[in-house]
Amino acid sequence: MYPVDMHTHTSHYSTCGHQTIEELLQAAHRRSLHAVCITEHAYRWTDEDLVEVVRRLGLEGQLTALGGEELACYARDGTRQGDYLVFGPTHRLEGTWDVRELIPYVHEIGGIVIGAHSMRAGYNSDRIVYELDLDALEIHSKNHKPEEAAKALECARTRGLLPVCCSDGHRAEHVGMYFTYFAEPVASVADLIRQIKARRVRSDCGDAIVTLAAGQ
Repeated sequence: MYPVDMHTHTSHYSTCGHQTIEELLQAAHRRSLHAVCITEHAYRWTDEDLVEVVRRLGLEGQLTALGGEELACYARDGTRQGDYLVFGPTHRLEGTWDVRELIPYVHEIGGIVIGAHSMRAGYNSDRIVYELDLDALEIHSKNHKPEEAAKALECARTRGLLPVCCSDGHRAEHVGMYFTYFAEPVASVADLIRQIKARRVRSDCGDAIVTLAAGQ
């Protein structure tokens, strides 16, 4: 099994990030991750830039860095709809997106959309995720309280959504705190998408979420 953290940020393109890309990748390597996805807010690192940083750090063959994007979505009336991880587009998705328009667009080009910290208080996505054609649901990250994580796990089970765990790491010490196991190597975004679609991944934090939420 191959551990992959699919949700991280840097200080280069996310104002909430507190680590450089070099610090992020070195932390991922220390955590023995197979791959790490950099999912800045409204920005996508190019594949070429990520390959170059990995090469410069001497981590070729030891760690794969993949580009994705985290989008804050809003309905046309301005209502917030939560945050979503997008994999597939090779360019930054400009502008403000309604999640009900985002998902079919990404699916049409062969990509995937994952609900990020969907039960997090104040993000207004705890109900809408029950209605969306998501490819997976992030059930735990450092930004999910135990009770919120338990709700996300219940949503995934109720909807039959693929549950995944990610760190949502904004600091080096958070990278790899939570991750998802992939059945096969992940050498590209295409590999990640293919295995998510085929549900060839496993998250081990489900039982831990239930236990934490119960206060045990």
